[in-house]
Amino acid sequence: MVFIGDFKLYENNIRELASLTQTVRIFSTDIGLDLRFSNFAMIQMKRWKIGSSKGIELPKGEKIRSLEEDEGYGYLGWPKK
Repeated sequence: MVFIGDFKLYENNIRELASLTQTVRIFSTDIGLDLRFSNFAMIQMKRWKIGSSKGIELPKGEKIRSLEEDEGYGYLGWPKK
């Protein structure tokens, strides 16, 4: 079993982020990683301000949701603030 605790993807816009996410999904499947996109979240920022997004739709009905402005983020088991 392989465990990845945390990773981040950065792109300039939602379309590029969706494409990069698809590449990660394909590569992960090829090497035997099972990514649980239900545990993923994204945030869109512009000039250090949180923007609005509906998340990213993936094949097979999967979706990466968008974090809400007041929602915390935990990093590798650290508590959410």
